[in-house]
Amino acid sequence: MKENIVFLTENIPGTVRQLKEQAGKDIWLVGGGQAITFLLNRDLIDELQLCYFPVILGKGVPLFSGKLKMSNWKLSENTVLHSGILKATYQKNL
Repeated sequence: MKENIVFLTENIPGTVRQLKEQAGKDIWLVGGGQAITFLLNRDLIDELQLCYFPVILGKGVPLFSGKLKMSNWKLSENTVLHSGILKATYQKNL
């Protein structure tokens, strides 16, 4: 499984575009608000999976960082887990 893991530090938009053009499975982005904002602003994210936890923190790390371009999303699926976590999947409206 580790052979399918790639850490990107340079030419991220170009590499993501190349990966999206290839046949195969989805790309799973694991990163913070800066990475998400960076790729959203370049229209390189097609699906968002957000998990809502039944915990009030008071403070936390923002999901998005910096100036974010407006985009429209449609809820395509939602699942409530036994723990009370809500997983919502959104598809980008074109």
